[in-house]
This record gives sequence, structure tokens and C-alpha cells, in this order.
Amino acid sequence: TKRSLTQRLYDMHRYLTNDSTSKWNTHMYKGTVIGAQDYLGGVYEYDKDAMKNSDYGAMWMLAKTTNDPLLTQKRLPYALNFKLMQQYDAKDFFYGAAAGQYYLYKSKRFTEEWGPYTEPIGTTYYMLMDMGNILLFEPQQKKVKQHLKLAADRLLEWMKPNGQWEVAYNNQTAEPQFTDVEDLRPTFYGLLIAYKILKEEKYLQAAIQGADWYVE
Repeated sequence: TKRSLTQRLYDMHRYLTNDSTSKWNTHMYKGTVIGAQDYLGGVYEYDKDAMKNSDYGAMWMLAKTTNDPLLTQKRLPYALNFKLMQQYDAKDFFYGAAAGQYYLYKSKRFTEEWGPYTEPIGTTYYMLMDMGNILLFEPQQKKVKQHLKLAADRLLEWMKPNGQWEVAYNNQTAEPQFTDVEDLRPTFYGLLIAYKILKEEKYLQAAIQGADWYVE
């Protein structure tokens, strides 16, 4: 709190553009170069090879504010690829959901931190929020908008009639996990983002239903 907001933005910029502090990494995944930061904490079944990105809105805001070519040409395009490849693309039960927070580059797969499951809240955070933030700064990105719609439709499909979501689904069986607890995280918010960007009433109504259940 002793630093001004402006100074903190400069610090963020310096951190992102310095290879030693940002720990920036690129790898080939399904024929596409994806970029992210090395993650040094523990992740399910990792071999010290986890990488992830956080705060897409902050990255895109900083690039827009500074117009730094290192960010706009050598960071964001690969961070964008990471986001698009992070989404399930097989047309099954998980189609459109977030495949996992982390990418393991030795085994070439996305995974969650604690196990082989998929959380609806992850689709809100890692698909709808991140893609929504990208579209705030680059509304012309039609491909991002298409991927955002897939995520919104998956969340809509998973919502129960009362506006509730499961905590998670097992990746192998697609059966609900952690059924002994209710998920009291704001998953509904992802549908509000979808409504703001896609302007489809069904997303707003679903967001309201989810919020009503949450508040109650």
C-alpha cells in the first residue's frame, strides 16, 4: 500500500517482460505454440513441468496501455493460444469446459491441481472470465467469442433446474464428485459474462436463476 497504483503497474510490466522473473515458457501442443509461466508448486501427476497463466485482463490491459511490442507480439499471442487450447474440444460430456488450470509439457496435457476431475467453476474462471477479459480489449477476436459461447453452453447444460452446479465431475466416468458438499462458489457469474458479450437472453435468465439459488 506504500506504492502508487501507477508504480505497481510499472512493476507488473517489468515482471512480465523480464524472462528471469516471468519464467515465460513456450511449447508445442497439438500443432500450436502455447505460452505460459512456469508453475513451481505441486500439481497432480506433474514432473516439475507445470505451467499456467493468471489474470488475463491484467495482461491485456497492460499491453493496451504500454503498447509494448514484446507483450503484443511475443507474449499475448501465445497466451491466447494457451487459453484456446485449454478448452475441451472433444464433442462429449465435457465439450467447451476448461480442461484444467495447468499444462504439463512433458506429458502434453492439461490437468487440475488436485486430481483428474473437472469443475464447473473452472469453466467460469478459466474460460468465461479470461475470454471475456480478452474480448474487452480485442472485441474483433471472433474465434475467442466462439470459444466463449461453447463454454457458456456447457455451463448452461450442467446447471440443475434449481440453479445449482455440482462441485466437480470425474474425468473418466463423468459422474459427480464431492457430492457430500454443495458448491457455494459463484459459478453463475460466468453466464452473466456470456450475456454481456453474446447478448442472448437465455444466459441472463440462467445467471439470475443461479444467483437466486446462491443467495438463498
